[in-house]
Amino acid sequence: MIRHSFYIEQYGWRITTFFEVTPYDIREILWHLKRIHTPKAELVTSAVNIMRGKLNNGITRTGPYDRETIMIVGKASSGAEFFNSLFHEVRHVEEQVEPLLGIDPKSEQAAYFRGGIAREIFPHISHLLCECCRKKLKPH
Repeated sequence: MIRHSFYIEQYGWRITTFFEVTPYDIREILWHLKRIHTPKAELVTSAVNIMRGKLNNGITRTGPYDRETIMIVGKASSGAEFFNSLFHEVRHVEEQVEPLLGIDPKSEQAAYFRGGIAREIFPHISHLLCECCRKKLKPH
């Protein structure tokens, strides 16, 4: 699992990301989800999704009072599928956070918000986008 947390100073918002998640990572992830006061029903749904260990899957939860979002992307079947899941979850970040920050989703400000997220996580996941790099990660 790759865990990365970053703070967007301009908005006073934290995003914690988990990539390449497996069922073995459930304790740590649930701890973080509880920390941002995720409602019990969403915790159960998240736990079930993580425990299934399905490829090409993700979860995004936001704690509005904690000013933090948890974004989770599981293992993917290819670099393209990882990118698809990542894009999907970043969209959920936008849906959940932009209204809380007063950002118009059709604005240039929203585009910069998305770009800032992408720039922040890229160094931690670039090897998951490249098929050659992904092959090096797989056990023989």
